[in-house]
Amino acid sequence: MNTAIATLFLLLAASRGVEESGWPGKPWRIVAPAQWGLDEPTLVKAREYALTGGGSGCVVFRGKLVMTWGNQSELYDLKSSSKSIGVTLLGVALKDGKLRLDDPAKKYHPTFGVPPEDNVKTGWLDRITLRMLADQTAGFDKPGGYQPLLFVPGTQWSYSDCGANWLAECLTLLYRRDLDEVMFERVFKPIGIRPEDIRWRKHSYRPELLDGLRRREFGSGFSANVQAMARIGYLYLRDGWWEGEQIPNQRSLP
Repeated sequence: MNTAIATLFLLLAASRGVEESGWPGKPWRIVAPAQWGLDEPTLVKAREYALTGGGSGCVVFRGKLVMTWGNQSELYDLKSSSKSIGVTLLGVALKDGKLRLDDPAKKYHPTFGVPPEDNVKTGWLDRITLRMLADQTAGFDKPGGYQPLLFVPGTQWSYSDCGANWLAECLTLLYRRDLDEVMFERVFKPIGIRPEDIRWRKHSYRPELLDGLRRREFGSGFSANVQAMARIGYLYLRDGWWEGEQIPNQRSLP
């Protein structure tokens, strides 16, 4: 992984209910570390250490920026960190009541798991659930393209980009939309992330279109700047709440 990614951002956890919870604005409100009683010399040391790896970063405390370094607009290839962002759409679908985690993946994807054709011969495809795709127990081999099943689904854990990409396809067919549009509508835009802050690459392993829809990757594929990463991290830190509403809220429904 690019060493810049390791220094993208640092979130300092704050207790809930302190000083109006401190939600990031558009743009972030910047405050001096001393204003929050933070040890600025120690933060400076942390920043200098982060800079030995290159890249950019920021320190967020109670929803405010207290320190930044590097180019805050530069986009970094997030590699497998993309899984943690993409799978947010699984949570969106759960909240919309469109699926259950233990639903079989084939319920949402008629050609799920194929190619390769040998996966059909195993008799295992019907057993694979959305939960297994999300928690890496489905059994697909590692690469992000069309991979064979390595073991009986649900019996082992094996890290797989292929399984994550099958999950992305299931959600694409469920919503019948480009997942990039859904993500911006339901998650990114409500928390202040702009198209120039994060983008999905063209799929690197499978055809561009899936039943006429843009095919997206969960296994990898996102590039983002530190501002976008900090907002996503803050959303997770606050258990999905943003300015008094849980994301995605019903007002963002199409």
